[in-house]
Amino acid sequence: MSQNFFENSKKNKKPSIINKTQFILGLIFLFVGSLEYFTSRPWETVYFLSKFSFLEKYFHKMPDIFGSFGGNAPELFHVLAFSLLTYSVISQNRKNLIIVSIFWLTIDSLFEIGQEYSAFFHESLAEKFPNNSLITVFDNYFRNGSYDHFDLLATLFGSLIFILLAKITSKPKNI
Repeated sequence: MSQNFFENSKKNKKPSIINKTQFILGLIFLFVGSLEYFTSRPWETVYFLSKFSFLEKYFHKMPDIFGSFGGNAPELFHVLAFSLLTYSVISQNRKNLIIVSIFWLTIDSLFEIGQEYSAFFHESLAEKFPNNSLITVFDNYFRNGSYDHFDLLATLFGSLIFILLAKITSKPKNI
């Protein structure tokens, strides 16, 4: 009985819609980009690390793995990782490749540009809605960050690398 069940489930198994290679690459790049936060950024300025600041003293003893590129590495890896993760779970075609690429390039660019205009954001929204937790998180991010045009360049390179990797890891007939 159990043998028939397994044979039937193998026959009826639908192909996975997730591109596992892209998904795993996305996770790897997300991890690699996060290393910069662990090793060189003040933890109180990083939302997902601020609650664990008592561990910070152990991580800043690690070597700066990205060297002079370290300040810009998270932007490259963020757009690359999230683009791969998003694209890995949707229908893979040229239209979606362009949509995902532009979407994450835009999101990351807006976050970077928001750091340049943090005072405007603070005066326009944060002061008017002080109890909105989402606006507070964005306000802290923009005010604690610093604008760098090389971050925008890193975001663009991350998007271009995503397009290259998506084409390499997708089925040839789809793109």
